[in-house]
Amino acid sequence: MDLGGAAGAAAGSSIDITTIPLTTHLFFDDEPKHVTNVNQRVQEYNDEHTKSPIQLTSILCPTGDNVVLVKRDGSLTRVGNIREYSGSKLSYFNPPEGERRSSTHRFFTDNFHDLKDSGTTPFGSGFTSDVIDQIIEFERLNPGNQRLYFFDFDNLLSLPGVFTEPTDDIASDDYAHFLFSDYVKKSDYPRDRINLLKQMFRLIGERRSYIITCNPAASTGKKNTKRRSTFIAILRVLLPTLIDDHVKFCNRRISDTKIEQDKGHHIVEFIKASSPSSGGSIKRRRMTSKKIKRTRHGRRSRKYTHNLRRNKYRK
Repeated sequence: MDLGGAAGAAAGSSIDITTIPLTTHLFFDDEPKHVTNVNQRVQEYNDEHTKSPIQLTSILCPTGDNVVLVKRDGSLTRVGNIREYSGSKLSYFNPPEGERRSSTHRFFTDNFHDLKDSGTTPFGSGFTSDVIDQIIEFERLNPGNQRLYFFDFDNLLSLPGVFTEPTDDIASDDYAHFLFSDYVKKSDYPRDRINLLKQMFRLIGERRSYIITCNPAASTGKKNTKRRSTFIAILRVLLPTLIDDHVKFCNRRISDTKIEQDKGHHIVEFIKASSPSSGGSIKRRRMTSKKIKRTRHGRRSRKYTHNLRRNKYRK
């Protein structure tokens, strides 16, 4: 595996994140085509910037019939498609006997359980608890590291891999539980997948967390404002301080008639913007800090500042 540039795809279940250098950023996706695209874009950048290449490893976490849910009684059930998944989850939202179904129950029924192609739609996530555990362990052992994390949404963070804009009365935490948890009932149990994701994102923090997706819900189009804000609100159940601009819709128009999915382009731009050598935020913070040190103490610093304003010390 070439850790000096765009690394080859690796199965999420076999990767050992702790062996990847601190300076290497990580991209997780369930589709090989996006891994290939990102690797290609990074390699193109590195070919043109041999003195300051991007260090990134792409990790493939393929979908599969690998979702096991913990039922209300504590027993386990393996589910293989969206209908089976939502059927189990809906038991948590079932109304008490004799009462009408809630709007939440109806929403998940109509948009997930009764999905016409529920048996053929890609389902499941290779971004399993053991992969999340590896990230948590790495972050605990390496506080202050500068690694950036890029996560896909459908079938990576989200288990059912389908997102429908909810009605106004659907609570964000209910939707997040439906999408991210491997427990039928809401739980504070630390090993619940949604709680592991919350712990992972808390350790990474908002500055280094990115959602890189081709899901139309992330589009910044004028007609999509409400849908995008709802989408981000659900993601903020995982990371309350998630930065709006770090949620990127990756369909890119390359001509009047052609749009292509290009996650690699946006990931390269994000890494460039964060890099000290590219004039990104880290460099600006260091320059600001240096200027404060020059002007904070004594007569000499005040004189230096005065002369600087008169442009006597231009370099």
